[in-house]
Amino acid sequence: YNGQERVLETYTKALDGTLKSGFRTGAIVGSSIGGIQAVMYCAYAAGLFYGAHRVAAGAMTGGEVISVLMATLMGSFGLGQAAPNLQFFAKGRVAGARVFSLLQRNSGMRDVADD
Repeated sequence: YNGQERVLETYTKALDGTLKSGFRTGAIVGSSIGGIQAVMYCAYAAGLFYGAHRVAAGAMTGGEVISVLMATLMGSFGLGQAAPNLQFFAKGRVAGARVFSLLQRNSGMRDVADD
C-alpha cells in the first residue's frame, strides 16, 4: 500500500491543466461581464447627459427624459432575453426543410390503384 504520495503527485499534475483552464475561463467571463456592464453604464450616462441638454434647452421635461430612459432599458432587457432563443428558429428552419424535402420526393413504391 503506501502509494498515497505517488497518487497525490499524479493527481496534482492531472489537475494543473484544469486549474489553468479554470483561471482562463474565469478571466474571460469576468472581462466580458465587466465590458457589458461598462457599455451599459456608459449608455446610461450618455442618455442622461443628452437628456439634461434637452431639458436645459427647454425641449423636454425631466419626466420625459426618465420615461425615454426607462423605455429604452425595458426594450433592451427584452431583446437580451430573446436573443439566446434565436438559435432555435434557425434549427426549426433546418428541420422543416428536411421534412419538406422528404414530403416532396417521389416514392419508390408502386401505387396499388394503378393495377
